[in-house]
Amino acid sequence: LIALLAIQQHDKAAVWVGRKVMTPMGVATMYQHFVSNCQVEIISALRIFVDSSQYPIIVHCTHGKDRTAIVIALILSILDVSRDSIIEDYVQTQTELAHIRADILEDMEEAGLSEEFADADPKNMNMLLSFLESNYGSIKQYLKSIGFSETEQDAVRENLILLA
Repeated sequence: LIALLAIQQHDKAAVWVGRKVMTPMGVATMYQHFVSNCQVEIISALRIFVDSSQYPIIVHCTHGKDRTAIVIALILSILDVSRDSIIEDYVQTQTELAHIRADILEDMEEAGLSEEFADADPKNMNMLLSFLESNYGSIKQYLKSIGFSETEQDAVRENLILLA
């Protein structure tokens, strides 16, 4: 019974955070918080790309839209893909997830999040890239600042170019 009550309170708390914190914050700001506060997790994900024996690699999260988008945007930046192409790649997510959009919307509603959290609006990725560039000078500098070295970035580039 105590465990059940704890779960119910946890669920209520999660919905409250979704409605009162996350929805007002918005997706773009959430992405900025991810890159600022989840650096260990970002490095862990990126380091998989350093080891060529790990290939092929599948990058995915719950819906394949937010955390996945951040990791892929960083990888594309390492590969010197243009900002516009990174944003276009992100926007393609909306098309690819269209067939499960109703499910995503249901998940967002259950979490207390607005419809915005179901979408891959180009402004979200644009604001993330601008945030990284204005705060770190470049995305590659951001990666170095969180401990993902130039040598590791070179290894990722080399591994992915060999696959092309």
